[in-house]
Amino acid sequence: MIDTLAIAHALVNAGLEQRPAEAIARAIRNGQGGSASEDFVRAEIGSARAEIGSVRAEIGSVRAEIGELRAAMMEQNNALLRWIMGLGFGAIAGVLAQFVFQILQR
Repeated sequence: MIDTLAIAHALVNAGLEQRPAEAIARAIRNGQGGSASEDFVRAEIGSARAEIGSVRAEIGSVRAEIGELRAAMMEQNNALLRWIMGLGFGAIAGVLAQFVFQILQR
C-alpha cells in the first residue's frame, strides 16, 4: 500500500504547494493508470520548476535594484563628503587669512 500522506509531505518539502501535492498523492493512490499519473506528476513538477525559475528571476531583479541603490547611495555619500571637505577647507582658509591679516597689521 502506498503512503499518500508521506508522498504529499515529501512533495511539499520539495517546494510544491500543498494542494498540488495532495492531488498528486491522490492520483497515485487512485491508480489513475501509470502513464496518466506519471504525466500528471511530470506536469506538476514542470509547473513547480517554472515557478522556481520565476522566483529566481525576481530575486535576480531585486539584486540588480539593490546594486543600483548602493551605487546611488555611494554617489550621494561622495557628493556630501566633497561638500563637507569644501566647507572645511574654506573655514581653514578663512582662519588663515584672518591670522595673516592680524600679523600684517602689527
